[in-house]
Amino acid sequence: MSRQHHQDPRPSIRTLLADPGVRGPLKAVLRAWTDRDPLDAAEDAGLLVLALERRVDEHLVCVAVFGANETQE
Repeated sequence: MSRQHHQDPRPSIRTLLADPGVRGPLKAVLRAWTDRDPLDAAEDAGLLVLALERRVDEHLVCVAVFGANETQE
């Protein structure tokens, strides 16, 4: 029975840090979180995603309603 090797489609931290297209703020977080427990960092990153998605939604509603580029916190 042969074992097939499937490449992981998720980027590595090393790949992201080396990519010139990745923005500086993301690289700063990756560097700052390098020594953290990977599970804790992944859970915190998930919470960050949810908060940022909410911020985008609030911004889009504000733009649709008020036609402005301001959001209410």
